Amino acid sequence: MRTDMATKRTSQTFEISVTPEEMERYEVAAFEGFRRELTLPGFRQGTVGADVARQHISKEHVFADAVERAVAVEGTRAIEAVIERVVGQPDVQIKKVAPGNPLEFTVTVEMLPEVDVSGWRQLNIPFSPKGVSDNDVETALQEIRASRVKTQAVSRPAQKDDVVYVDFDTRRKGAKIEGGESKNHPVHVGQDRFIPGFEEAMIGMHSGDTKTVTLRFPKDWPVKHLAGEEADFAITAQTIHERILPELDDAFAQSLGKFADLVELRGNVSEGLRRERLAEERQRVRQEAMTRLGKHVGERDVPEIVLEQEIGRIRDEMRERIERGGMSFEDYLAQLGKDEKEFLQDWREAALERVRASLVLRALARHEHVVPDAAEVAERANEIIKSYRNVTEADQRFDPDAVRSYTESTLRNELVLRLLDEAFGDAGQASAEETNRDVER
Repeated sequence: MRTDMATKRTSQTFEISVTPEEMERYEVAAFEGFRRELTLPGFRQGTVGADVARQHISKEHVFADAVERAVAVEGTRAIEAVIERVVGQPDVQIKKVAPGNPLEFTVTVEMLPEVDVSGWRQLNIPFSPKGVSDNDVETALQEIRASRVKTQAVSRPAQKDDVVYVDFDTRRKGAKIEGGESKNHPVHVGQDRFIPGFEEAMIGMHSGDTKTVTLRFPKDWPVKHLAGEEADFAITAQTIHERILPELDDAFAQSLGKFADLVELRGNVSEGLRRERLAEERQRVRQEAMTRLGKHVGERDVPEIVLEQEIGRIRDEMRERIERGGMSFEDYLAQLGKDEKEFLQDWREAALERVRASLVLRALARHEHVVPDAAEVAERANEIIKSYRNVTEADQRFDPDAVRSYTESTLRNELVLRLLDEAFGDAGQASAEETNRDVER
C-alpha cells in the first residue's frame, strides 16, 4: 500500500493505493465470509465446500465486498497517526477500481487544529487576588441580613424600600404588548430592576390605587422592537408590604446556626470572601493562559461541525436554565424578538472560545504527558451510571464507552488545570470541587 498526504487548513486528504496482490487477500476473506453464510440443500450452514460455493457466489459480490473491506482497513490504517484529531465521518472517494488492478481511493478527514503550547511555562501571568476589606465584609453581612428580611402588610402610602404587589398592563400606541401583562407582581421600590421610572411610580400609591404612566424602554432592552420605545403602563397597587430587617447582633449570628456571636460570623464571612476571591483569581489566570495559548486558532481553523456541536451545547444549557426558571425557550426567543438561528449566531464567538479552551487543554495534556489514573476513571464512570435509579435505565441512556471517554476527558482536564494553578497560581491549592466547577470542555 502507498499513502501520500496533502494538507489544507483543518482537512487532510490521504491518497491510498492497494496492490492487486493485497486485494487478493481481501477477496479471499470476502469469499470466506460469503461461504460461511451460505446454506444449500444437504449442507449445514458454513460446511459448503469452496468449489461448490464458487458456483453459487457471485464474483462481482465477492469483489465488491473485498473493496469495502480494503477501504475500511487501509483507510483506517492511513489516518491512524491523526485519529485523535479527526472529527466527523471520513469522506471516501474511489478513484480506480477493477479486478486485477490496484485499488486507488482517497480518504478526506476534518481535523482539529494543532495548538503550539511548547512555551506555556514562560507565560508571564501574575496571580494577584483582590484583598478583603472591612467594607467588603460589611456589605456581605448586609446581604445576608437582607436575605433574612421579613415583610408585613401596611395600610399607608408606598415608599422607598417597600415591596408593592401590583397588576400592570402594557400598551404601545393603544395595542397590548405581548408578555406585557402581570398579576400580583412584586416590586421592590428603589432597586431599579425594571423599566426606568416604574418603581418610582409606586411611591405614594395606596392599596387599590390605579394610575397610568408613560415610560421608555431602555435602548439595550432585549426585545428589539421595544428598545428605546415609549409605552403606557396601567398599574394597580394590590398590597403594600414594609420590609423588616433583623438587627445585626449576636442573636442574629446565632440564628444562622453555627456562630457563637457576631465576631465569629464576621470572621467566617471574611474567610469566605478570601476563598472566593482566590477562586476568582485562579479562574482568571487559567482563562488568560488558555486565551493566550489559543489566540492563533481562528474561526476558519476550526471545522464547522465542531463549532456547530459547541453552539448546540450552549443552546441546550441555556434552554435548561430558562425552562428551569419557568419559561419556555420559545417564549424566551419571542421576548428577544429572534428566531433560533439568529440566537445561535449570537453565540458563535462564545462557542469558538470554548473550542479554543478545549484545544489548549488537549494540547497541554499531550505536551505534559498527562494521563488520568485508570482506576479513578473507572470509579467515576461507575458513579455516573449508579446515579441513575437502576441498571436498566443506565443501560438505556448510556454507552459505557462514551461514559468512560467523557470521564477520562474530564479527569485529564482537571489535571491540566492543576498544572496551570501550580505554574501561575497559588501552588495548586484549589479544592477538587473548585476544579470540577471551573473545567471547560
